[in-house]
Amino acid sequence: MFGRNKKPKKEKMPGVPQKGIVTDETHLLAVGTHGTGVIKSSYDSKIYADEIDGRMDPNSPMCLDPVWTVALEVQLPDREPYDLTMTMRVPKPAIPQLNNGTRCHVAAHPEWPDTTVAIDWSRFPAT
Repeated sequence: MFGRNKKPKKEKMPGVPQKGIVTDETHLLAVGTHGTGVIKSSYDSKIYADEIDGRMDPNSPMCLDPVWTVALEVQLPDREPYDLTMTMRVPKPAIPQLNNGTRCHVAAHPEWPDTTVAIDWSRFPAT
């Protein structure tokens, strides 16, 4: 109808779109389906998290983290392993370990596990 404003769709999970870039994995790690991942490749996108995510607190140290594209083989319970490429914020101390074959703990979005996964940087790399 004319004159009626549509409300923007709310994300079901703060900081985590259905697909695309994960800049704050906190909520996804809390409620996602946990599994493991193996890094197959990674590259620096040459941008920083605060340049692409207006929802971030400008005082957060995460704003200065670089954004990388990471290809993973994801392994979740009760499911065949699958490949996924995600663009995500990467803490600077983790960058030297973003190597082919590095294992990591991950959490997949409960509704969109094929498109959205976060790496648990607090336990990176997995041993």
